Amino acid sequence: AGNIPQTPPLSEWLGAFIPANPFKAAADGAMASLVVFALIFSLAVSRLDAARRDLLVTVFDGVQAAMMVIVRWVLVLAPAGVFLLALTVGARTGFGAVGLLGHYVVIVSLMCLMAGALGVIAALAGGRTPARDLAGAMVPVGAMAISTQSSLACLPVMLAACTRLGIPERVSGLVLPMGVALFRITSPAGNLAVALYVAHLYGVPLAPAQVAAGVLVAALVSLAAVGVASSVTFFTTLVPIFMSLGLPMELLPLLLAVETFPDFSRTLGNVAGHVGVTAWAARWRRADAA
Repeated sequence: AGNIPQTPPLSEWLGAFIPANPFKAAADGAMASLVVFALIFSLAVSRLDAARRDLLVTVFDGVQAAMMVIVRWVLVLAPAGVFLLALTVGARTGFGAVGLLGHYVVIVSLMCLMAGALGVIAALAGGRTPARDLAGAMVPVGAMAISTQSSLACLPVMLAACTRLGIPERVSGLVLPMGVALFRITSPAGNLAVALYVAHLYGVPLAPAQVAAGVLVAALVSLAAVGVASSVTFFTTLVPIFMSLGLPMELLPLLLAVETFPDFSRTLGNVAGHVGVTAWAARWRRADAA
């Protein structure tokens, strides 16, 4: 029982979503509280006169463009870092780790694809989107997801796919950026799969209460993660989950060496979830309008 983390009171948990200092929240990667501040700030900006509002929009559009350049730099440099790590790990462990890593890639990839399938179901059943139209719109999104391994980089293509599906820009322009910034459906599923895989390898028994705590931590950590390649955020998203479950972390550098492969499934699942939920939200809007 001593390994089960104590959850904070509800009032304290809700208060954490309102940042006392938004710049500190940005520096700490507290994406949830940062999104809350952004929503309040945008409401305040909407009350300004047109000249000041347009000036702020121009400034933040420039900031967004600069951040996308930084994301492209990270995507270019990250494979080189992962390759060097894989080279070092491979020289140290030899072929003995091939089977272990192969099982890891398959298990985590399947878990992420299953999570992404929920997004497809949301679009087909919840949004009543024709399967042929959805498949056609998702082809360029999937190609971008595989090539960049970043749901953030896929945002423009997802917006175009939603337009092709007839989703109003007012809906996609709100739901997609919030989804990319705040929640990625494969993050909790994939990260918890990594933790359970390591627990199985080390023979660490996990009580149902511990697994429930791990699910909660995985969901909360996903709120603070950035929508870039998971090899960049690998340790920052997994270490809190491993700590909550009391798992050893010695295997994480070895798993990072092959994280590029399950990351394909992570990003594919994320973009499917984002577009699927957006299609569902568009149907809600049409029902309300009717």
